[in-house]
Amino acid sequence: MKNSIIIGLCIIVLSTVCVSCDRSGADVSVEEIKVDSMELYVGKSAQMVFSVIPEGAVYDDVFFACEDRSVVRVDQSGTVTALSEGKTSLTVSAGGRTGVGTVTVLPAVVEEIVIDTTDISIEIGNEVQLNASVSPEYAENYSILWESDNEGVAKVNEHGLVTALAEGIAVIKASVGDVFDEIKVQVTKITPKVGDFFYSDGTFSTDLQEDKEVIGLVFWSGDPGKDDKALREDHPECVNGLVVALDNAGDDMVAWQMNYTDYGRTVGEWVEENTEYASITTSDGIDQPLNKIVGYNNTKAMELFNADKANSNWSLGVIDAMYSWTVQAPENTSGWYVPSAKELSLLCSGDYDDDIMYMPRDMMDVKNRINDVLVKIGKPSINGDYWSSSELDYSFAIICGFFSAMVASEYKNEYWACCVRPVLAF
Repeated sequence: MKNSIIIGLCIIVLSTVCVSCDRSGADVSVEEIKVDSMELYVGKSAQMVFSVIPEGAVYDDVFFACEDRSVVRVDQSGTVTALSEGKTSLTVSAGGRTGVGTVTVLPAVVEEIVIDTTDISIEIGNEVQLNASVSPEYAENYSILWESDNEGVAKVNEHGLVTALAEGIAVIKASVGDVFDEIKVQVTKITPKVGDFFYSDGTFSTDLQEDKEVIGLVFWSGDPGKDDKALREDHPECVNGLVVALDNAGDDMVAWQMNYTDYGRTVGEWVEENTEYASITTSDGIDQPLNKIVGYNNTKAMELFNADKANSNWSLGVIDAMYSWTVQAPENTSGWYVPSAKELSLLCSGDYDDDIMYMPRDMMDVKNRINDVLVKIGKPSINGDYWSSSELDYSFAIICGFFSAMVASEYKNEYWACCVRPVLAF
């Protein structure tokens, strides 16, 4: 029994000695702290990196600090946040020792750039201002480079101003270094509007250009050659619209065909027999030439009729009036001609999808808009009755009354009633 007690006491004593030895071995003092230097961009954060020497040194709390708090902020976990450009020292303290490192803060760099709009479409000659924003917002010392991949279609200057030059697509790119954003710019041809000024050089504009000669006003936009084969073949470039002259052709009142009774047949019959043009004769009906833009075809056919000496006794007065019209038409147009019934209807009332012979009498919006512009530039307004180049039968031709927007027929020899107003396609 005594022997057992003695053995147990020895074990306890030995154990106590061993524990003391182990504790003594763990209590290694901190001799040095090394702090890694670092670089940060303004606005960025990173964990401070340090090492304690010797590796097994025992220490309790660790304290982090910086010298210049306007440059960086350091929290108690050792996270450094860059505040402004500059350089300052970082300290790490533990176990009675302090290590010092440095942090250099660089200006914030652009990480993303965004153009302020998505893909856009603009007309030739127009401009659009693009703007781009960068992030982070506090990025410094950068400049945005603007580029176009197709400067023949759209060019862009150093401030992001895009100018449309020709039909097509251009990609506009805004970049800072390797960071960029881009959009597509679709450039389309200019759509003419009712009342636009048409100039002797074949251009048009909504606002009057004082340095150019106005020869007419746009009254319809679209492809005037859609139904007129002759116009389409002779002038395939004329796909933009129709222009009305600034004044009447010939005398204020002219006859369509003075001696039509002596002639005794339709001009349309002569056209079919002697030319390759379509007949100028029509009737009411949505599928008839009455409701189609065919003034160019009609005028060319009627010019041939007048040119035939056999028709000299019953020549067409509306064509004679056109011979007296001296305003030069630009090369990129059809030249001046006598409008068809449909074209006169467009000039007075605008587009109408049904038979113009039965069109409501109060549709005169286009005429009113055209007259407003004519008055402003000191030209006579369009009022009264106007001959078309459309023939109803051997004794009647189609007229349009601009007082009432009425499409009707009139005896061809009524010289006192109707005027001729030239138009052209462009």
